[in-house]
Amino acid sequence: MSSYTTSKVADKLTLPIDALYQEFKSSIKDNHLVVESDTGSGKSTRLPLWCTEADEQGNKKRVLVVEPRRVACLALASFVGESAKQDTDYNHLNVGHAIRFDSNVDENTDIAFVTPGIGLRWLSMSQDGQDEKAGLF
Repeated sequence: MSSYTTSKVADKLTLPIDALYQEFKSSIKDNHLVVESDTGSGKSTRLPLWCTEADEQGNKKRVLVVEPRRVACLALASFVGESAKQDTDYNHLNVGHAIRFDSNVDENTDIAFVTPGIGLRWLSMSQDGQDEKAGLF
């Protein structure tokens, strides 16, 4: 399991949410979580990375992040993707985005930043359904 406090990303920029890493990791194991925090605390940049970390059995996780604005999806996907590349704990991750008429999400995407409409569309589809237009994986 990753030791986030020693990562390159954490060394460059410390955010308020970093102090909750251990509590978050232990809580997310058995619970659904709703995280509420101030703007700029690191919710959209740190939590998706933490969620991709393998569990005790080595199972890799995929993450869907819903952002209300198209520009936020694009900016966050770019920022988190670049941050992950600079961090040895996360440099293997593929980060993508899916907004109306634009998607780079595929079966290899680990973190997908999407708008609410795309997220609802994906979640409402049957398990075996494929939707090329939405960029489903």
